[in-house]
Amino acid sequence: MLFALDTFYTHIYCPTHQNLRAETWPADTPMRDKLYGPMESLRRTAAFIRASGVAV
Repeated sequence: MLFALDTFYTHIYCPTHQNLRAETWPADTPMRDKLYGPMESLRRTAAFIRASGVAV
């Protein structure tokens, strides 16, 4: 459960990753698409997590 909360926080709120979020998802993208979308969406999410340095 903690991982899910950390992921949610990093994706939505963490000010440290604001620029990275804007670069990764220039348009508003629903969380559902980021986590359960098509392969390209999942690749983008994985790249964001790697670039953010969040340990999973």
